[in-house]
Amino acid sequence: MIFGHSCRIMDMKKNSLIIRLNLSFRVVDTFPDIIIQLDNKIVLEGLQRNECLALTIDQQLCPGPHLLTIDFKNKNYSECSKNKDMAVIVDQVKLQHLPDDFKIYSWYLPQYPEDWLKDHPNSKPEIHSNYLGWNGRWGFDFETPIYAWIHRKMNLGWSL
Repeated sequence: MIFGHSCRIMDMKKNSLIIRLNLSFRVVDTFPDIIIQLDNKIVLEGLQRNECLALTIDQQLCPGPHLLTIDFKNKNYSECSKNKDMAVIVDQVKLQHLPDDFKIYSWYLPQYPEDWLKDHPNSKPEIHSNYLGWNGRWGFDFETPIYAWIHRKMNLGWSL
């Protein structure tokens, strides 16, 4: 699937979309280093030096599929233990001005350390989790027009 495809101005009307993303962070000795992208375009990149982040993305998007991602890249597993963990937590994904939290439609592709994988051979490559405790990629696939996508995802019946 191609995300963030270009649309010809004459052919398609762009859709206005507001995404509110609320994250929190668990820090050990280093701050989480993340990259947030919308359709492979960087929205935010770097070390997160606060306990939380409230990010609003206001975009004009062509009709069709889109992808919001968070890449967590700098966890050092030797610095972590049961009582001390570095993580990125996706607290909320809000669309437009709706009160609903859409993070339930997300996915997470952790990059498990080889030693851990040896002890957990049945681990699934993609999981549903909003706690990014491993380096890896969190994603949220959606489509515009957003209200039609929401209608389908929430199984609200027929739409015209």
